[in-house]
Parts: sequence; C-alpha cells; structure tokens
Amino acid sequence: MTKKSERQHQTKSATQETYLFFCAHPDDEAIGAGGTIAKYAQEGKKIVVVICTSGENSHPWKKRNVVIRQRKKEADISAKILGVTKLYHWDYPDGSLLKQIKEKPISNEILKVIKKYKPTKVFTHSRDDAVYPDHIAVHKSTVQAFDTYNASLAETKKAELFTFNIWALSILNRNKPQLHVDISTTFELKKKAIACFKSQGVALMQLWPTIFYKAIVNGFRRDTKYAEHFFKIR
Repeated sequence: MTKKSERQHQTKSATQETYLFFCAHPDDEAIGAGGTIAKYAQEGKKIVVVICTSGENSHPWKKRNVVIRQRKKEADISAKILGVTKLYHWDYPDGSLLKQIKEKPISNEILKVIKKYKPTKVFTHSRDDAVYPDHIAVHKSTVQAFDTYNASLAETKKAELFTFNIWALSILNRNKPQLHVDISTTFELKKKAIACFKSQGVALMQLWPTIFYKAIVNGFRRDTKYAEHFFKIR
C-alpha cells in the first residue's frame, strides 16, 4: 500500500459510520434487521452485532455445549452473508436475562461497546416482544446504556436508537417516529442469512410467512418492493 492510499484508508476508517445491533439470541439480528444490516454494510457502514445469549434453550433435549456450538456457528456464517464487521457472542444464560439484569446489569457491558464504537445508530428489540423476556431484558438494558451514553454528548453529536420486532405487532411505539429501510436489493441476502439457522427449522417455519408479509407490507408503505420497519425511540 502506498503512503497516499494508506492515508486515504486511515481517513475512511476514521470517518466510517458505525451501526450497533444488540440482540438476545442468535438469529434475532437476521430476522429483525437482516436486510437493513446487509444494505448498510454494502453502503460502507461498519456493522457491529452483539448477541447476548447462546440460545441453548431452543433444544433442551440436547447437550448444552452442543447447542451452543451449533448456534454460534450458524450465527457466524449468517453474519458473513450479511456483511457484519464484528460479531460478539456474550454467552449469557438463555431464558434468564431479566433475572441477570437485576443481579448484574448487562447495561454496563452494552455501554462499554457503545463507548468503544461511538455509533451513529443503535438498533435493538422492541418492548412489544414481551412474549420473550430475554428480548425485553435486552431492550431495557440497551435503552439504559444508550441514555447514559447520549447524555454525555453534545446535541449535534447524539446517536439515534431504533427498535425492531421479531414476533409481535407494533403497538406500544405507534406514535414514535418511524424508519423504513428499502431492502429490495438485500432481501435475498436476508433470506439466505436466516436459512443458515438450520437448528431453528421448526420456529422458522412459523416465522417465514410473517417475514415475507412484513417485508411486502413495509415495502408498500415505502413505495418499494421490500422494506424493514423500525421505530425511533430516542
């Protein structure tokens, strides 16, 4: 690399926008925001994904370490398809994050990541997904960490916080500003990324119709073929 190209590379790295995605389980990032992740990655954004649990409770009849290895491997392959820059596996116990955040707040760990990457946008679970307590725990912890981080910034440098749903319909945030991301060119990548989670075959069979329905309806609202929908809560 020449000195000129090296300087250009350093300048690009210094100005590159970073978007963070905080999720409860492996596959949440692909299902909830896979098309958006791929689109932003193609636009040159740095994409950092944090998966808080290993999702080992999805197969209680199997050995825990076997399920963990399988789900991590699936998430790693999926992340490469979507263009994720950095993927973190935190390995908190699946199904007990609400208890965890009372004993040892994971918001502290989330805050460390936010401070490290200084993101422009942060994405996490919606509070609508109450059927999964882990989703709510990640939502609460991310909001807490985000508010602490943003409070230290000048008004012109504050980040934005968005939420997405996996299972639930959008009810609690209906009056919040909305973001529709055109994923017409990345929907196929989203499908491929989700398909990597072969261990979740039964659950995905139930979700596929919803995934297509949401993409089409959200696309219609944006006057495009497919789109993903987020609420801006901060």
